[in-house]
Amino acid sequence: MTSQGFKQLPTRDGLYSFCGSLPCTGGVANVTLTIVDWDFVNYPIIQVHELPGGSPALIPHISAWGGFCYLAPGSVVLDRYNPDVAVEQCLVLARKELDRLLGNPSYRQGEFQSEFGANWSIGQEPLPRQVLLGTVSPGDSESVSYLLPFKTRAANLISSLALEPEMIARACGWEVPLRDDSSSWILRSNEMPKLMPNGLPATIGEMFTWLKTWDPSLYRRVCSVFSGPSYLRYGEITFLIHSAAGWFGFSMEIDKTLAVAFRRKPGQLRQRLHTGRRDTAIRGRVRFFVCEAV
Repeated sequence: MTSQGFKQLPTRDGLYSFCGSLPCTGGVANVTLTIVDWDFVNYPIIQVHELPGGSPALIPHISAWGGFCYLAPGSVVLDRYNPDVAVEQCLVLARKELDRLLGNPSYRQGEFQSEFGANWSIGQEPLPRQVLLGTVSPGDSESVSYLLPFKTRAANLISSLALEPEMIARACGWEVPLRDDSSSWILRSNEMPKLMPNGLPATIGEMFTWLKTWDPSLYRRVCSVFSGPSYLRYGEITFLIHSAAGWFGFSMEIDKTLAVAFRRKPGQLRQRLHTGRRDTAIRGRVRFFVCEAV
């Protein structure tokens, strides 16, 4: 490792880690490599701490905390009898993958779309809220959000079946479900989400721009919800979107003052969310766990 310019870090829990720079497109990436298995059945872990200036905000295969999936499990057999050769091979493969991700926008876009669920779930911070998705029929445009209290916490559930929340709570030994102060809207798209230069949206203005980029009709349907008055009765609005890449969603807190001010003309609030209030933070991206089997 020293021949590659890496420096050994203090050993922790029997794990050997090395920090150094990995040459790549645009400059160098500062990384840490940790050997977790001297048989090399499990590949060394590479964590990316810093990328060259000007790198995209979100890069597929790199998690929000820098974990780098440079090799698919079982794709390469490493020589456990020659650990120096095995580690060098990992560094070469990591460098090649990083070069492709940084230097080839088409490849980066394709990897983002083929692994959209992973990118949405762990690609950027803050990590998305985790919500249970119950039964939602193909024709549903609205659903109901529930809180399933258990111990000192609560799980969020969205379901179109009135009896389902109670059935799930009873099966799990949880308390009686409560109606959440959130309106839930179900939208569908046959398109694949696209990766934007600035990564995943963090504000309602960025969300509008992102949706319009890859499915204008989906964007218009989101706008039509904001043009109606019903969502203003709640403290939060949640969108469930079923795309060609699967389920995902986002939610936004409803400002009570604005809700009162625009209750007669909600279309004007929609316009404000495109202009003066476009920096309103979405409360969080939402990751859904389908739970009909429960």
